[in-house]
Amino acid sequence: MNLELPVLPFAKEALEPHMSANTLTIHHGKHHNAYVVKGNELLAEANISADSLEELVKKND
Repeated sequence: MNLELPVLPFAKEALEPHMSANTLTIHHGKHHNAYVVKGNELLAEANISADSLEELVKKND
């Protein structure tokens, strides 16, 4: 199983003026993506596999 960065279900400008498109791009594209990348590294190192995140949580409860 590979964790994947989800596609945002809205435009990056949709949260303006509360959050700029640039801030959302940095948060989603860099910070959130870093969690996905590290999660995949940890799963590979631990030799853990699952078909979905839900299955992963249930298997390793």
